[in-house]
Amino acid sequence: MTASTQHTRAQAPPNAESVALARLLERHKREYDFYLERAKADDIQDPKDLPAFPQKLISFSMTDYVNAALEIAEYEREEDGSITATVPELEEAYTCGYTYEDARIYLMDVIEGNIIMDLQLGRPIQQISGVKMSVDEISSPPVA
Repeated sequence: MTASTQHTRAQAPPNAESVALARLLERHKREYDFYLERAKADDIQDPKDLPAFPQKLISFSMTDYVNAALEIAEYEREEDGSITATVPELEEAYTCGYTYEDARIYLMDVIEGNIIMDLQLGRPIQQISGVKMSVDEISSPPVA
C-alpha cells in the first residue's frame, strides 16, 4: 500500500460516560493503593483489616434516586403561607419554601446532600421504592 492509498482511521473522542468510568476506576485504584501502602506501614497482612477499607461499591443513579424521592414527596401549606416538603420514606428529608417550586428545589438539595453525607460518613444509603441499587463486593483492585 502506498502512502497515497493508506487510510487513517480517526479515533472517535471518548464519550462522557467512558470518561467518567475511567476516572472512577482510577480513583478506586488510587484509594486501593492507599490502603495497601497503609497496610504495609502498619504491618497489616490483609488491607481489609484496616478500619476504613471500602468492602462494597454501591452503584445507582443519583438522578433516578432524586426523581423517585420527588415523586413521593408530600407538600403542605403552613399557616404562615410557606410550603413544607417532606419525603416520607427518607429520614431527615424535609425543608420549606415560599412556593411549591422553592420547596421542591430545596428538597432536591436536601436529598442530594443526605446521599453525600451518608457516603462520607460510611452510612448505608436509605432505600427508595423503584430505585435500583447494586452492591458489589471489592476483593481486589480494579483492572485499569
